[in-house]
Amino acid sequence: RLLSSYPRLKVRYLIRKDRLWAEFFDKRLSGIIEGIFKNNNIELIYKSEVYGIIKNRGNFSIVLKNKKELTTDSIGIFEPLLPNLGFLEGTNVKIGDKGVFIDENYMTSDKNIYAAGDAALRYGERDFCFVNSWQSAWQDGRNAAFSMAGKPIIGKNTRIISFRIFDKPYLSIGYTNPASSKEYEDIISPEGIEAYKKITLSKNLVRGAVFFGDVRNFAKIEELISKKARLKSDEVKLLRKIF
Repeated sequence: RLLSSYPRLKVRYLIRKDRLWAEFFDKRLSGIIEGIFKNNNIELIYKSEVYGIIKNRGNFSIVLKNKKELTTDSIGIFEPLLPNLGFLEGTNVKIGDKGVFIDENYMTSDKNIYAAGDAALRYGERDFCFVNSWQSAWQDGRNAAFSMAGKPIIGKNTRIISFRIFDKPYLSIGYTNPASSKEYEDIISPEGIEAYKKITLSKNLVRGAVFFGDVRNFAKIEELISKKARLKSDEVKLLRKIF
């Protein structure tokens, strides 16, 4: 929104890896979003590690580990938000790099302990298969409380990530970038069109989806995931044709 208001603003985006948001997007979606950034006067600098920041009179100097120096008027630092789970070390609670593993009822590996929100990860989800989201944390907390009390969970037990990149909407749910290509199959919209859509299947079970640019029909995919519907072979073929 800020960049749209100031189109002449020059922005440099320092990226540690060789492409944008590689933890969450496949190469094609990274490339699409990189193109949007570049078209909006955002310079992407890949494989960049910051060595130090020097405050000058009226500006800053950013020193990279390759000894390159960048001058800028302001700096924004974005770091991943990771839950503080050190107090659980040495307990029976199974912990991953990004949270506590839970089952579909929000129970951890200790039957007396439940977890929800940014601190929770579903069983079986590998690194970068799932993004913790503050957007549904309150819903998870409510559902965890219902589970602890032996009551049924209210609403859909699935998380949706939503945001906009300039004027392009983004929606994702479930497994969006699986680490294992053997266990999962992706159905992706053809190249050459502005919108990007991907559905992730595992043994004809819809496990996740990403819609960018055109979010129509996302609700239908969300319903399939929520109901854990296993598709028939002809339905999978139909999905491929639609995409």
